[in-house]
Amino acid sequence: MLKLFKHKVLIIVLLMLAGGLWAAGETIYEIRVDGTQNVAPELVISAMSVRVGDALDPESVARSIKNLYRMGVFSDIRIESEPYRTGINLIVKVVENPAVSSVTYQGFKVVKRSKW
Repeated sequence: MLKLFKHKVLIIVLLMLAGGLWAAGETIYEIRVDGTQNVAPELVISAMSVRVGDALDPESVARSIKNLYRMGVFSDIRIESEPYRTGINLIVKVVENPAVSSVTYQGFKVVKRSKW
């Protein structure tokens, strides 16, 4: 329950930040992905609703963030923009969830060699 609440709050904060992108309406020249370890950057780009050549729209950026969170692979997603020629480049910064966070053994007992 707490984890779900944290995710909802994080999505709301990211939506507000995405709405403040200063380059709204600018042409997207490049989309780069930083921070991936086990996920291919091409997979991240394919899950986004913005494409190279599109005009930057804050609603599309918010949809892209939601789509990436729905994958269940990332614990943090940030989309930043930098000026490039007459448009912008988007940098998608992600933090992946750990593949295995912990291993717990329960119910195992020590077996003495004499019982083999």
